[in-house]
Amino acid sequence: MTSYITKEELSRFREQYELLMLSDVRLIDTIVRYLCRKKGKFLRPSLIINVAKSLNGLNSKIYIGASLIEMIHLATLVHDDIVDESDLRRGWPTISRIWKNKISLLVGDYIFSKSLSTVIKLDDLELIKIISKAADSLSKGELMQFQGSKKRDMSEEMYYKMIKDKTASLFSAACELSAKISSQKSKDVQNFKKFGESFGMAYQIKDDIDDVV
Repeated sequence: MTSYITKEELSRFREQYELLMLSDVRLIDTIVRYLCRKKGKFLRPSLIINVAKSLNGLNSKIYIGASLIEMIHLATLVHDDIVDESDLRRGWPTISRIWKNKISLLVGDYIFSKSLSTVIKLDDLELIKIISKAADSLSKGELMQFQGSKKRDMSEEMYYKMIKDKTASLFSAACELSAKISSQKSKDVQNFKKFGESFGMAYQIKDDIDDVV
C-alpha cells in the first residue's frame, strides 16, 4: 500500500472536509475554524486515501468518506476533552477551556450531526451500515473507558475489548469503507477491514505506552 498522500490529495481532502463542517451560525463556524487550524495528523483520512490508491479506486466519494470519518473522530475528541477535563490538545487550548463545557458539548454534537448528514452523500446502504456499526462501537468503547477509569481496575481482556471499540473500530471502518468504495472484491474489503483493526489496536497500545513512560 502506498505509504503517503500527495499535497494535492491532502489539499483536496481538507477543502472537502472544511466545507462540509461549516454552517450559517457564526459561533459554530468560529469554533470549527479553530479546530481545523489545529490540523492534527489526519491519519484516518490518509488511510482511506491510501487504501483507495492501492486498489486504483481514488474518486470523489473517497474524499467524502475521508471527511466523514474525520468528523466522527473529531466529535469524539471534543467530547473526550470534556470528560477528561483536558486543558490542552496537541499543545493548543481545548475548546472546552476557551468556550466552556456547554458550548463544547453542543459543538461536538453538531460535528457528529454533520457526519450523519454527510453519510447520506455516500448514497450506499452498505457504506452507511459500516459507519453505523463503527459509531455504536465507539460509544461503547468510550463508556468502557470511563467505567474503567472510575474503578481503576481493568483486566487485560477488558483493555483489549475497550481499545478495539474505542479506537480500532474507526480505523477498521475507515479501511473497510475505502475498500468497499474502491473494489468489487469482498476479499479486498475483508482484508483491509482486518488491517484497519490491527493498525488501530497497535496505534492505541503505543499511544497508551507513551502516556505511561
